[in-house]
Amino acid sequence: MPTGLIVGGDALVHLIYFQHPEWKYAGDHVPDQAIATRRKLLDWLATYRSKLIGFHLPYPGVGIVGRKDGAYRFVPAV
Repeated sequence: MPTGLIVGGDALVHLIYFQHPEWKYAGDHVPDQAIATRRKLLDWLATYRSKLIGFHLPYPGVGIVGRKDGAYRFVPAV
């Protein structure tokens, strides 16, 4: 089982993309590829429970990704 810390960079620029990874935003230079990358990244993080860190995540900026009601959610580390 993979572990470690994944740096999210700009793949997840807002919490709304955890619930709607299919939504596009202006920073997606290749929108279809960005959507596929977000979906794959979120699925991988939720499956393997690896920690995620990112500038755009709420304090403390580190946590894990969970699944809830057919969507993903960010669970901050405490």
